Amino acid sequence: MMAERWPPMARIASEKRAFSSFLGGGLSIAEKLFLEVEEVFCKPTVDVDVTFPTISSYYCKFLLDTARPLASLNRLLKTFAWRNRKSWQVSVDTTSILASDILVLGLTFLAMGDKVNAKLQLDKQVDLLKRADEWLYLPTGLNGRARYYLAVHDFDVAIKDLEEALEISRRTGARFGEWETYLELAKVHVTIGDLERGRECLSSAQALPNMKNFKFRDQEIECLEQELF
Repeated sequence: MMAERWPPMARIASEKRAFSSFLGGGLSIAEKLFLEVEEVFCKPTVDVDVTFPTISSYYCKFLLDTARPLASLNRLLKTFAWRNRKSWQVSVDTTSILASDILVLGLTFLAMGDKVNAKLQLDKQVDLLKRADEWLYLPTGLNGRARYYLAVHDFDVAIKDLEEALEISRRTGARFGEWETYLELAKVHVTIGDLERGRECLSSAQALPNMKNFKFRDQEIECLEQELF
């Protein structure tokens, strides 16, 4: 009954399940759920006051990581247009949600080869999180910016961002952030030819408890294993 009376609330649950399925490697389930969410999120109006946040970056990250950067960009632009119009989809907004949208926008530009706009957006989201003291989300933001520095072969700055992300993750107990940071560090060290340090970082990532439940980077990890071992 609640799902019929309040479809956005029901779809919020589907949105989180979709992202969880994506992280766990269930791409077909994630796609189906995300499309169901989009049917509601793209409505111009709804019949209730929305008192909960919607998180567009989940779907956009899914599109980006499944090799659809243009679709990710178009969906992100829609999200920012909602913000400009103060539409119902952003009735509840937070610094971390905005920063997540900007992060995925920066990574999308990077995937499309637009390094200028990638740097602009990735700097913006890190600065936003630091000014707001959003330490829980900052490691993800720093990891994202490190990908830009890796792409432009500025390895020292990439490592600096990643070491800061690692320190924050350890201090705050953010295991997922720590896991992703170790993977990014392994990638950097492979690129610069420091295979011993790369092996240490990959082994540290794989030693963290419960991280094997996340399958969305399995292909990347397999490539690292082949290069390192």
